[in-house]
Amino acid sequence: MIIFSKFVCNSGTVSEALRSVNVPSHLQPRNDLLRFSTNYRPLVVWNLTKKCNLKCQHCYIEADNTREDEELSTDQAKSFLKDISAMGVPIVLFSGGEPLIRLDFKELVIYTRSIGLRVGISTNGTLIDQKMAEFLANQQISYVGISLDAASPEVHEKFRGVKGSYQRALDGLLNCKNVGLKTGVRITVTKDNYKELPILYKQVRKLEIPRFCVYYLVPSGRGENIMNLDLNPEQREEVFNFLYSTTLKEGPQPDIEILTTDSPQDGALLIEKLKESGRSTEELQKLFEISGGCSAGEKIANVDHLGDVHLCQFWTDMSLGNVKKQPFSKIWNDSNDPLVLQLREKEKHLNGKCGVCDYKSMCKGCRLRARYHHGDIFGTDPSCLYSPPITT
Repeated sequence: MIIFSKFVCNSGTVSEALRSVNVPSHLQPRNDLLRFSTNYRPLVVWNLTKKCNLKCQHCYIEADNTREDEELSTDQAKSFLKDISAMGVPIVLFSGGEPLIRLDFKELVIYTRSIGLRVGISTNGTLIDQKMAEFLANQQISYVGISLDAASPEVHEKFRGVKGSYQRALDGLLNCKNVGLKTGVRITVTKDNYKELPILYKQVRKLEIPRFCVYYLVPSGRGENIMNLDLNPEQREEVFNFLYSTTLKEGPQPDIEILTTDSPQDGALLIEKLKESGRSTEELQKLFEISGGCSAGEKIANVDHLGDVHLCQFWTDMSLGNVKKQPFSKIWNDSNDPLVLQLREKEKHLNGKCGVCDYKSMCKGCRLRARYHHGDIFGTDPSCLYSPPITT
């Protein structure tokens, strides 16, 4: 993730809360300026279930009505959570499908908090009524991210596939806010909805939601089927310029955090913009090196509903092992898979434009986009707008 607010204004809101990780000192990352995870203690995205009450066009897990007996059992889930807590994972993100659909959702939240592991929730928000919001607040959930893909019901519901889902998501967002939960709005931008960004942002500001997170399409799951809706370079530049100018207008002490996800090159673009304004960027480059960059196989990991361990939540076609058979900690830390080892040193293997880029050690591009467009995991990320200087 690239936090525009942090780069431009040297500030943060929700990310500060996520970083305050209460783990033993010997397990703390050696450099915790921004990132709250390391190669050996990654942020873990856990798909509790593949079931979902929506039919989103871009769903990376291709959510459906998978049988419950294919999921981790409650006991298996608790063993997995105990293991990642013991290894010092700073936060686990409960995701899906729709995580609140899982019948033992509350039991798993209570257990996870009881062993001292922080919990974030990635949800469509439609199932968060007042009682659920109060439960999440009582459990001191660190963050609830709710998807809202437009400022209008028509556009949102076309993307999410279910009528009435817009108002229910908005109600869930407000229920979380009203009980004091740290919340954020997430929008996945496509050619169909990117023009809605300014209107949605005004709506989020009016509601006093502290985080505005922009996602880009990733060629994974059903998302691969709609890559024709991915933004072209001109549209990406329009989105970037909107986010940059909006961050500037918010001033040096904003009470909202603006960020992008799955677009590590935004860090390079921000630094170049700030150089043009005459700002020193030495500290920003350090920040970029710690906070930015493709984290697949490094600082982020995914465990799906079956228990398979993946390089990130979008890298669904490669499994490193299964937590039903081995502890996550062993699978992740003892992996000798050649690709995993290369991904943990991405900058050494990059080629094409990414290979000659002066920001390659900080950014690394999106490796899934490179594979999808070029058939080369370490090739050029075609979504990058930055042009490395030509050297002779």
